[in-house]
Amino acid sequence: MAEEHENEEFSFGGEPDPSLSRAYKNNPTIENYLSLRQANPNAEIEVAFTNGLDWLFANENILRENGIDPQWFASALDANEEAISKLSLHLLEKIVDRSRLEKCGETHVMSRGIGISDSLVNYLTAAMLDALSWNDDLYLPRDLLVLLRYQILGDEPAQLKQLESHRLEHNIAYIGAQILENGRQVTTREIAKILNINASTVSRIFPGDKLQTESERQLEMTRGFHKSQTPFADMRAKRGD
Repeated sequence: MAEEHENEEFSFGGEPDPSLSRAYKNNPTIENYLSLRQANPNAEIEVAFTNGLDWLFANENILRENGIDPQWFASALDANEEAISKLSLHLLEKIVDRSRLEKCGETHVMSRGIGISDSLVNYLTAAMLDALSWNDDLYLPRDLLVLLRYQILGDEPAQLKQLESHRLEHNIAYIGAQILENGRQVTTREIAKILNINASTVSRIFPGDKLQTESERQLEMTRGFHKSQTPFADMRAKRGD
């Protein structure tokens, strides 16, 4: 399907097509959206489908129960940047409050109504995005961006944790290689002290003989890259260390 349109020129910024917009809103699934976009690559489709003020009138009590001034939401529906930021910050505060309750041992926080639900946070977030769309104001306030990122990725995205883990592995082996170049024995204790981490962390990442093996491998790679038997000494000399 992608090959059929790879050479087509996309042009955006016109008025939304009423029939296509209605077709999406009647069935707001990603499959339907893809079908409509692929069949009409140059058309504008209005993608907002939350109920706006109708939802507000029906759920005003729910907003107040969660400390949300309904006027914030009403103003956010007009793509008011201040209202969007205020509502986004409040939702972030409620998420933090919920997290604290859970860490203190509270169970079933959301189902018991003492913490804001993800469904409410997600709906309000989607409504704010819809407001930006139907008001043709696609500037994304940073407070809303933080809220979106947290709801999608959480506090510690798995990809970032994986990257940090990989970086730590590299740093351990890199320091081990420098120790070897200086003619000393590689030890978990020395590396842990240099990196200001626990020795058990080094042992967990490189158990048994793996620390020695990886340090030797890193030294050989660095020697090959710099075409020198003493690459780390050469780098220090260049820096004037």
